[in-house]
Amino acid sequence: MNKIIKITILLCFSIAPAQAKGIFGEIGGAIGGIIGKSISESSQTLTSNDKEKLLLEMANELNKKCPIIMSKYLRLDTVISGPGLRVTYYYTLIKDTSKSASRKEIADYMHQATTSTKSSVCSNPKSLRFPKDGVTVVYSYHLSDGVYIGEVEVKPRDCGY
Repeated sequence: MNKIIKITILLCFSIAPAQAKGIFGEIGGAIGGIIGKSISESSQTLTSNDKEKLLLEMANELNKKCPIIMSKYLRLDTVISGPGLRVTYYYTLIKDTSKSASRKEIADYMHQATTSTKSSVCSNPKSLRFPKDGVTVVYSYHLSDGVYIGEVEVKPRDCGY
C-alpha cells in the first residue's frame, strides 16, 4: 500500500483537530475559542466584518505555531483567512513527492479526502461552528516537493446552512 493511501486514514483526525489531544487540541482551542465568540454572542449579531476579524485573529494565532507536524505524514504549514468568510488550511503530505505518488493515487486520495472531510466537518460540533457562522473552510494539499495536488472546500450549504 502506497504512503499516500495510508494518509487518508490520518486525514480524518487532521480535519477535526478539536477532537484530539496535544497539538490537535491547541488548534481546536484556537478555532473554538475565537469562532466560538461569534456563537456565544447571543445578545448581539456580529456582522460579516466582525466575523472576518475573528477569522483573521484565529489564523494569526495558529500561524504563530506553524509549521505544525500533525502526524508523521501531514504538516500544517499556514492558515489564511479571507477573502470574506473563508479560511484556508495549507497542508503538506511530508512523505510523498510528485515522483512517488501516481496521478491515480492522488486522485483517489483527494476523492476520499473530500468525502471524509465534508462528513467530519459537518458532523463535529466544534468544526460545525464554521459553517453555522457562514464560513467556508478550505483544506489545500501539497506534496513534499511543493506540488499542489488539490483542495477540499466545505461550504455552509454542504452542512445544511
